Amino acid sequence: MTATSLINTSSSMLLSRRTLSSMTKHTLRVRGGDTLTSTSSLLTPSEAATATTAATNMIQKFDLTRAMMRTEALSTYSVIAALLIISSVSIYNATPKKMKQNHEKKSKIENYATSLFMFANILGILSGLSTTIIFSLSGLYSKTALGLGNEIIFLEFLHSTMNVRKVGFKCMVTSLVTFKLCFVLSIFLNFKGKIGGIVSGIAALAAFLSSLKWMSVIQKASFIFR
Repeated sequence: MTATSLINTSSSMLLSRRTLSSMTKHTLRVRGGDTLTSTSSLLTPSEAATATTAATNMIQKFDLTRAMMRTEALSTYSVIAALLIISSVSIYNATPKKMKQNHEKKSKIENYATSLFMFANILGILSGLSTTIIFSLSGLYSKTALGLGNEIIFLEFLHSTMNVRKVGFKCMVTSLVTFKLCFVLSIFLNFKGKIGGIVSGIAALAAFLSSLKWMSVIQKASFIFR
């Protein structure tokens, strides 16, 4: 097995910050799981020995099947976001967006609803695009690292992009919330009169109740990453 590595230091690896900054500037190669050669003299002999032991232990404990399952999970986020983008564009095309010029109360309400619809739709599409790009790139580079046999770089990449993926996840939630809002506003703008208010009110209630359910799933899932 061969792994070109930028070692991810943690408390379990017992490496100092000085060791980490040094190791990120050099390349380590492990051949056959028992020989490790440093191409740089930045590490002291004791630090190199510690790095060798940590790298070897990490490689021996590495589970390729679970790593592939994790990369597939990353791709799922981008798929969900892409579906939300397509749905948002469809709602945008199916919703009247012409602003009324008279100053009647009903017209003002519809204009406010139209403005809110436009803003929420644009925000949802941009958020979905951000999620799609972030998780598509994360999945792509993760699979590339695994395909090249760079298990330690794979772990380092996941660690270093953790905060970026959190942003991508928040963007996906934003896209989902704005999609529901746009759906309700689209019903309100498409149906005229009292029936529009009644149907959009029912849709808003249903969207709110369903949001409570999937938000509870997300909150419970947070324990997985602790």
